[in-house]
Amino acid sequence: MIGGVHTPPVKGQRKVRPEASLTDSNTGAGEAGLPEDITDHRLRASFANILNKRGVPLPTIQKLMRHSKVETTMIYIETREDETRQAINRVG
Repeated sequence: MIGGVHTPPVKGQRKVRPEASLTDSNTGAGEAGLPEDITDHRLRASFANILNKRGVPLPTIQKLMRHSKVETTMIYIETREDETRQAINRVG
């Protein structure tokens, strides 16, 4: 756990058991104010996107998510069309 946020195991460590899932029905997603159908992938994507929107550098997000390749981290990060236009406008 990093800063109260669950992160997957470091390479070489045991993987998280399915029964230890973040969204395990026994953890009560609804009680935590989360949609009952929330998935681990969606939670991880939200985590990555929040960090990205707050200006955390991509290599740092990659490290927090314990990805060996930045390309894997990019799968989780969503880029909105307006953000893409703003980036293009900064260049030209």
